Amino acid sequence: MERRLIRRGPLSKRLLMLLILTILAGSFAFSGNALANDNEENEPEKINNEVAAEVRNISYQLDKGAMDPGTAISLLISEIDALEEIDKVDIESATLDEVKKAVSLIVQEMPLLPNSLLKVWFTGSKAVVDIAENAIPYHLGRVMDDAKKLEEHLDKLGLTEQAQDLENARPYNNLLLKIPEVVAKKEIQVNVPVSVAKDLIARNLNLKIQGDGISFLMPAKDFDFSDGTARVAIIYKEMESKDLPNLDANLTLHFASRIYAVKAYRLAVNGASSPADFSQRVRMALSFDLGKDSDPARLGAFRYDETKKRWIYIKGVNATAGIIELHLENEGIYAVIDYQKTFEDIQKHWAKADIEAMAARQIAIGVTTSLFMPDEPLSRAQFTALLLRSLNKKEITPTTPTFKDVNSGDWFYGAVEAAYRAGLVSGKEKDIFAPRDNITREEMVVMLARALKAAGYHGTGNVGSLECFRDYAVISDWAKGAFASCQDAGINLTLPDGNLHPHDDATRAQAMVMLKGFSDAIQTLDR
Repeated sequence: MERRLIRRGPLSKRLLMLLILTILAGSFAFSGNALANDNEENEPEKINNEVAAEVRNISYQLDKGAMDPGTAISLLISEIDALEEIDKVDIESATLDEVKKAVSLIVQEMPLLPNSLLKVWFTGSKAVVDIAENAIPYHLGRVMDDAKKLEEHLDKLGLTEQAQDLENARPYNNLLLKIPEVVAKKEIQVNVPVSVAKDLIARNLNLKIQGDGISFLMPAKDFDFSDGTARVAIIYKEMESKDLPNLDANLTLHFASRIYAVKAYRLAVNGASSPADFSQRVRMALSFDLGKDSDPARLGAFRYDETKKRWIYIKGVNATAGIIELHLENEGIYAVIDYQKTFEDIQKHWAKADIEAMAARQIAIGVTTSLFMPDEPLSRAQFTALLLRSLNKKEITPTTPTFKDVNSGDWFYGAVEAAYRAGLVSGKEKDIFAPRDNITREEMVVMLARALKAAGYHGTGNVGSLECFRDYAVISDWAKGAFASCQDAGINLTLPDGNLHPHDDATRAQAMVMLKGFSDAIQTLDR
């Protein structure tokens, strides 16, 4: 018995070992299958996390200006390709949110020429920005073609709104050159080679140059480069108000924008330069911020006259817009200013605010620098000259006078002749203007109504609406339509007592009140 037990012992051990190994093998097999199943289940989560992180980095780089939109589009396509490896139902909303954010940033940056296509160099205190000769086809090839591919990927993800945003943002109208921050405070010269201009023309594109608080829009199709011009240059520099004297003690200037000196040149192949006639073609925009103590009615765009040492009014601004656009003259110093001009004798006058507003627009000119004499009457010639200035029309001096009583030596000759040719005024008789007669309030209203029409204002004035005024019945028949038109345009036609007083002689103050309303009405046409 003892021997049998001894002989069977090793076999039992072997069987036991086999049993253990079988159990362990089964355990490992089960564990391996479970791990594989876990990996399968975690794969969508892993891809979501990796893609979200990469797309978040694309957004960060775009937001910091460290990545151009072409590169961002290409990288985003790669990340969406990775997402398409998993089922659509497994794509997490958080991942899609990151894609949406990246697309919104790309949409903002798509028209932007990348810094890699700009060469910045310095000469003295000036920074020069050159646009690469092949900038337009290179940039548009990447942005336009790759953006179409990205739109298709976005549609597959169900992000149709973002795909449409991308389509709308493709640069069909304007390309943007943003001045690098490193040169923002210097005098800056931007050179646009003729080859770039021709590429813009071929694609019917404009070039927008965006600086710090200033921008320029160049419609290349309007330029003629057949005269040997090699490139066009726009030069601008920020100025200090202390360097621009103000000689009027009754004038306070609050600068709502930065002050910029601007020049434009054509540069020939041989290096010669000449002023570029950009008038009515290149548009300049100034950003501004209306201070809490500023009056929007006094706000305007101005150009500094270096000879006369004073600011010249150009046009009014929409105070809520924060930006004003101007046609660029050949060169000049420009700013948006709250022009606070007042007079000693209007401080308690009922028309003070309107007089000051029109002084800011340089229509209300004092008898002296400190006196306005608001209650003095106004002649027909004086109001004609004021109206012509309000329309920014130039005087005309023909060889032969139109009226017998308006002679070539009179100070108002050019104003009356120009106003007559523009259809703003007529004579009291066929060839008599009566320039020195006091102008009545209804005569003034008739001239304003004609000026509204000349400026392109087409109101729907109804004579019946005048019945709200107590003295409307005494308005001359020939003036009723004019009163209705001016009322429709928002011009204040009454005196402080609420009546029209159509037959009274107009005063200087009353003229400013009506001209202020007229000026406001035609400014809305220019916005």
